[in-house]
Amino acid sequence: MIRTAGLAGLVVLAGLSGGCVAPRALPSGAEPVDARYAVSGGSYSTGGELIVMLRAHERDGRVVVCGARTRTRESAMSLPYNHFVEGTGVIQLAGANIMQGVRRFPDYPLARDMTGVSAACFLTERPWEPRFEGAAAIARFGRMPLGGDDFGRPDTVFRGGPVPDVIDRP
Repeated sequence: MIRTAGLAGLVVLAGLSGGCVAPRALPSGAEPVDARYAVSGGSYSTGGELIVMLRAHERDGRVVVCGARTRTRESAMSLPYNHFVEGTGVIQLAGANIMQGVRRFPDYPLARDMTGVSAACFLTERPWEPRFEGAAAIARFGRMPLGGDDFGRPDTVFRGGPVPDVIDRP
């Protein structure tokens, strides 16, 4: 019962935080991850990090977001929540919400150097703005208590924050 109530609250919170996000993003090809990509994500209190590699650029006056994702070690406590967490992240560019969720990006096994993996690209409905030029696309996640024990405490907590840089930079 506690788990259901906690998850329902998170779904409402995710819907509210994503209210300003563009409603559609159409597949727009792929490209290899390189040094132009920014790395962001977060970590679980029970161990492991979600790492998202992102790049945004302009095409036909709109924002294109390309990305891929990976994880460091996973715990049995975080496994049931990965899908949910990946759906709640908001991709931002220069502080503007561009699109919701990172689940649509391909997921790869962790390597020390993720340079060269294929990133999926999506053409958003968001018009390109001059302030986006040179800005890093980042995945933002709120603090999310997940699950619950017999005393109402969360099993694990996911927090957005610094993650290891897995891209080879010149």
